[in-house]
Amino acid sequence: MERSLAHRVRTFLFTGFNPAVKLILIIHLVFFLITAIWRTGFGLAFQPHYLFQRPWTLLTYPMLNTGFISMLLSGLWWWFMGSAMERFWGSKRFIVAWIALVAASALGIWLGFLISGSYQIVLGWYLPLAALTVAWSVTHQGQAVMLYGLIPVKSQWLAWISIAGVFFGYVGTNFFLALCALIGCGVGYLFGVIWPGRTGVHFPRWRRKIREIRLKRVK
Repeated sequence: MERSLAHRVRTFLFTGFNPAVKLILIIHLVFFLITAIWRTGFGLAFQPHYLFQRPWTLLTYPMLNTGFISMLLSGLWWWFMGSAMERFWGSKRFIVAWIALVAASALGIWLGFLISGSYQIVLGWYLPLAALTVAWSVTHQGQAVMLYGLIPVKSQWLAWISIAGVFFGYVGTNFFLALCALIGCGVGYLFGVIWPGRTGVHFPRWRRKIREIRLKRVK
């Protein structure tokens, strides 16, 4: 029975596409169930003033979700965005990018705390997911998606919606904290611009135009 279960898990994770997305989703689901049963965060939430005492929280805070609806909506968005970007970058680059976005989002809050003295305890997927959405919007310009299967939204507008959601989620606490909270989105944009897809080099539209102008001048 144990072998059969292990075989099924391996088949689910590594057969087909997006093994990293599947694995991270399973980890989040497991931690969601554990924290719901024991009703404790196990010291995984990111609190800026405890950064050096709990450095692991730079990466663990997304595993804490406040409720079932939050976990469901975040999980669905993770499946869509994560799958698209893992296919675009490949699993190894995707994992590196996701870790960087998680850490950069938390460090942005820490920097905002240093500047303003204000902070919010950080938990859940939202900050790094917003950053990943920005990266997706850069690498999939002009593509439309059905937001949670209901509202058609162009990729560029989805990026701005994500940025606005982050900013207005923190501006009520402190303006400078809200600005620093956008650092993760900025890193997501840089990943989208700099890192090519595994099917070839992909540049956003403005970079393609500059490249075309330079080629014309050379000719």
